[in-house]
Amino acid sequence: MASRFRIYDNGGSSADRYTLIDSKAVDAGSVYGNIYNYAGFSADPSSAQGVGITGEMDERAYREHAMKSFRRLGKRVKNGSTLPQRAQDFVKRCMRDFGATDRQIQGLFPKMVAIDVETVSTTAPTLVPPPLLVIVSDEGRAQGSQLEVLSRAAERALSTNKGKQ
Repeated sequence: MASRFRIYDNGGSSADRYTLIDSKAVDAGSVYGNIYNYAGFSADPSSAQGVGITGEMDERAYREHAMKSFRRLGKRVKNGSTLPQRAQDFVKRCMRDFGATDRQIQGLFPKMVAIDVETVSTTAPTLVPPPLLVIVSDEGRAQGSQLEVLSRAAERALSTNKGKQ
């Protein structure tokens, strides 16, 4: 299922480095069709030198951006927890203003969980080189390719140990 909210990072090529897009249309009865919310912001939106703005785009502008997969806005940020803290606070506030549920906010900001490396090392020292950080969603599933990396490492360790016996 596609996420309703997406964050993009242009790498600092403009003052509003980050962009939050809400893909849920708001039926505002506009002559231009549906309206979509967005926010442009810097690393510290509440600073006097920072940027933190919200706005709306019409159906035509949204479709134009969507056709290009929003590439002009920069690289997609899949984990909002990697943003600076004040930027995270701004995004969460905007998402609430745009009508996001707590679950949608948590989906964009998964909790970071550290693995106890000593426990893992004593049971399988070749599996996980310290330190390792795995991103886990509220449902307990590993995000991204971390799980795949761990699975491949486990398979290599097992095949290496079989060859030594």
